[in-house]
Amino acid sequence: MTELAFEDWINEPRTPGEWVFDDERAEAIAIYRTDAMVPLFFMRCEKATKTFGFARPSASPGPLVMQIRTETMDRAFETEPLDDPALATVMLSSNDRLLDAMAVTRGRFAVETSGMTTLYLPPWAEVTRVIEACR
Repeated sequence: MTELAFEDWINEPRTPGEWVFDDERAEAIAIYRTDAMVPLFFMRCEKATKTFGFARPSASPGPLVMQIRTETMDRAFETEPLDDPALATVMLSSNDRLLDAMAVTRGRFAVETSGMTTLYLPPWAEVTRVIEACR
């Protein structure tokens, strides 16, 4: 079976699921999960250090390449297993311009991770809320 090819990744169908947001004293987190509540992608702010992170569940123990694509900016990162080796994690500063590009991209942003299915996620309010909690 071949995949449907789109001229531009931004026209790909949105990955099924929904964002949920939780704002606690030490951190704010937005989780994109399937309708069956399986987490697919995390955006997390450590408020005390103003550190921001992305993570995806991963069965691969080593570093992976995670690329975030938005309408105006693309950036690739090498992931690192931080507290949980089952998560491919990327850390960056809360004032990184990529976060703004993710919040205002047209319709969706893409998360491409080596060896994994690409996620096409909507920039709903939860994305902006977790970014703003870090600033």
